[in-house]
Amino acid sequence: MHLDPVLKINIPTHAIAKHPEQSEETPKQSQNERLVQTFSAHDFDDFRRELVSRKYSYKTVKSYVYYNKDFLTFANKQPSKINDNDIKDYLLYLAEEREYNGPQNLDSVLSYTWEQN
Repeated sequence: MHLDPVLKINIPTHAIAKHPEQSEETPKQSQNERLVQTFSAHDFDDFRRELVSRKYSYKTVKSYVYYNKDFLTFANKQPSKINDNDIKDYLLYLAEEREYNGPQNLDSVLSYTWEQN
């Protein structure tokens, strides 16, 4: 069976447990905050893992990772600086320059992924 390396999941072989009194509590993040945070270092492995954990299909994960990488290249900005106009410009670019033939809901995908809270 052939597995796409983009979707390969790395599972740690061990985990280190901390005593409850030693653990640091962190505030809960929204799903969108976690997605945007994964892009702060252009870490698409974390993004892919997040999508897989949400039970997205293989093709959907592959497509979302591809278009988000392409979008970041197009926008040429730090992920924290992405705004709605960047998304609109990218969608226009896809339609006019590349004769876009991808997912019909790409505008929703990008807006959801890059929504700032």
